[in-house]
Amino acid sequence: MYSRRLPAEQFLKEQQKLLLMMAVMSANADKKDDAIDGAVLRAFERASKEWGDEYTKSKSGYEQVALTGFNPEVKRTVATIACGGRKLIVAKGLASKVMDTAAGGADSGALQWKCEDCTDPDFAN
Repeated sequence: MYSRRLPAEQFLKEQQKLLLMMAVMSANADKKDDAIDGAVLRAFERASKEWGDEYTKSKSGYEQVALTGFNPEVKRTVATIACGGRKLIVAKGLASKVMDTAAGGADSGALQWKCEDCTDPDFAN
């Protein structure tokens, strides 16, 4: 979405904007009292003030198509987001269950995956 030809500081800022956009698009707007969703929604409000109307308006380019809420077994929330004719899957939750859904044992989540990079011993370094 953003060119790596941007100056490093600007590239980092664009990555932060994209990360927050994915977080807000995978949040349940009705759960403002929830610790995680509430924090994400408040962060988006603050960022919108700092980054301006263009950033706020860019949210309209995304659509939350589906949202599977958090439950104690799968320990993650999964959202399907449409953007520019593409479908994105965004997961948030317990890091081990986002990186490898079978971590700690198989679960009943509809989507199962394992991040290929997490098998690399230097991945987290």
